[in-house]
Amino acid sequence: MRDDRPVVAADCDDVLNKFHEFVPSYVAKHGIATTYESLVSYDYTIDLGITREQNDEWMFDIIDNYHDDLLPDQGLIDILMSMRDRARFVLVTSRCEDMAPKTLTWLERHAPGLFEESHFLNGMATNYPERRRRKSEVCAEIGAVAMFEDAPHHATEVATGLSIPVYLPLRPWNSRVRQGVSRHIIPVADKKHGWHGAGRHLSELLERTSE
Repeated sequence: MRDDRPVVAADCDDVLNKFHEFVPSYVAKHGIATTYESLVSYDYTIDLGITREQNDEWMFDIIDNYHDDLLPDQGLIDILMSMRDRARFVLVTSRCEDMAPKTLTWLERHAPGLFEESHFLNGMATNYPERRRRKSEVCAEIGAVAMFEDAPHHATEVATGLSIPVYLPLRPWNSRVRQGVSRHIIPVADKKHGWHGAGRHLSELLERTSE
C-alpha cells in the first residue's frame, strides 16, 4: 500500500538527545574544564583545544561507552510520537554508520517505533570519508517537507537549498543562523518554552500538505 504521509527529517544529537550537555562532564575526565555555554563553535578542536584525532577518538568513546548516559529530549520526542499517523519520520544524522547500532538501540528505548528509516551520513568522526553525504542531499532524496536540526551549516543548507522549514533549537553554537539567514529557519526556544510552537507549526504544515 502506498504511504502518502509527508516525510519529516530529524537530526539526532542535540535535537533528540542532549549530547552537548553531556560533554563538559566527559571532558572533565580528561582534565578539561568547560561549560555547555562555552561550546559555541560546533568544533571541539576550537572550543576544547584538542586535535582532530582526539575529537574522533572521544566521539567514538562517548557512543561506545557512555551512550546510555545521553538524556533524551522527551518534549520533542513526545510531540513527534503524537504525529506518527500524520507523518513519516526519518532519521538524518551526521553520525558515522559504525554508530548505527548504538544509535538505533537508544532510539528504540526512548522513541519506540518513531523512525521508519534512518540515514547515517558519515560526517561525524567517520571511518568512511568517501561515503560522507550532505543532509540537504538526503532530505531532497527522501522528499522531506521539514527538518529538525541544530547544526548551523546543515540548517542553512537545507533551508536555503530546499526551501522547507527547518526547526532550529536555540543552542550556543547556532546564534548566527538565527539572525535572518533564511525565512525558512524557524528558531525554537525549547529550553524555555518547550517544543510546542514547533509542534503547532509542523501540525499546520502537515495539514496543508495533505490537502
